[in-house]
Amino acid sequence: MENTILYSNIEGAKKFRNRTDHEADLICTEEGFRGLQAEWTELYEVAKPRNLFLSYDWTSACAKHALTHVSPFVLTLRVGGRLVGVAPLRLERRMGARVLRFIADEASDYLGFLQAPDHPEVSLTILDHLKKKLRSQWDIAILRQLSDTYSDLNSMTVPSGLAFAEVEGSVSPYLALHGNWDEMCITGPSQLRHAWRWARKFEREGGTIERIFGHKAVDYAEQISEIEAHSWKSRCGAARFQSVQGRQLLEQTLRCFGRSREMEVWIARMNRRPIAFLLNFMMPNRVWFYQGSYREDYRKYYPGGVLHLHAIRNAVEEGASEYDFLRGDEAYKSGWTNGKRSLRYMAIFPDTLPGHLAFRTLVAPRWRLKSSKTAKTVYRGWLKLRLRLRAYKSSLPAHVKLAALLCSSYFS
Repeated sequence: MENTILYSNIEGAKKFRNRTDHEADLICTEEGFRGLQAEWTELYEVAKPRNLFLSYDWTSACAKHALTHVSPFVLTLRVGGRLVGVAPLRLERRMGARVLRFIADEASDYLGFLQAPDHPEVSLTILDHLKKKLRSQWDIAILRQLSDTYSDLNSMTVPSGLAFAEVEGSVSPYLALHGNWDEMCITGPSQLRHAWRWARKFEREGGTIERIFGHKAVDYAEQISEIEAHSWKSRCGAARFQSVQGRQLLEQTLRCFGRSREMEVWIARMNRRPIAFLLNFMMPNRVWFYQGSYREDYRKYYPGGVLHLHAIRNAVEEGASEYDFLRGDEAYKSGWTNGKRSLRYMAIFPDTLPGHLAFRTLVAPRWRLKSSKTAKTVYRGWLKLRLRLRAYKSSLPAHVKLAALLCSSYFS
């Protein structure tokens, strides 16, 4: 597997690491993790570009579920006592190997290390600390959802003594916004014009649209959960907010980011009945579409598309530069977007026998399949078949379940 190496300011990083006023610490307890809240939040608020998935509130919400059977492994970097960098990692064991991952790996679309804008050498310094001071505590770091827009991990040279490999994991389609709303409808993707016709029909039939922004967002958790319970997601086993843990994550997210005005909720109603929702994160100059769903018995009104139309129009009118559909190359996104952002997976490991063994065992086979067009086609076909079987409540033979488990494991 080829490694693509992109160079960063190595000399600047060396000078930074040689400073006597910088201090790196490892946080391995939940109490220590909670003690970082105030400093972490302050750092998040000044980071550029701001990434909600690296905030303390988001990481903390995910940690309640991610750290059930694993341990926090959070690296902090301070200069003169001031927090300038955070690597929000966790430590777990897989097949005997000690694996580092992002705490919020499964629930997030953009990840990386949080760093102060006036300290661009933070990521490289943290990797150097992992190599020199903590080498005996881990075997491999599997870092996913890395975008050049929100992380510099893809664009740096890994310190000597560490090996690495990377692969394209997924994409994030987005709609670049320009001009006013009328111009966007004329020159933008075709789905804008298509949805506009549906929006007029929706209104004629008695449909209404509501946008909730601010501390009241958490009051809509019940409506969101009920809509999802009657959607195709629930029927096909893809619901996010029906389990106890999923509902807790929803409520905590709405409470925290509604209060900070970093989240908006859109609700579509037909004759006052909630039939569809969107959950969007509000970043400076950007809107991220996080989750959405609609009641299947109201599908004929195209309520999800109508909500996207209103959310995109609002983003344009408020001066946003981008409406991001986040991770995943689902077919419907192509009609709404005009750009894609690559998401890379990166494996970093000590250049030792245990490190290479962990990579060859845990990572290399999966990434070979991920890079195979044939394997991707087979996997997508299986996903479609699985959804149909779930929809008809069919029982799967044991050998099919085993094949699905192996396939899902390799692509995860």
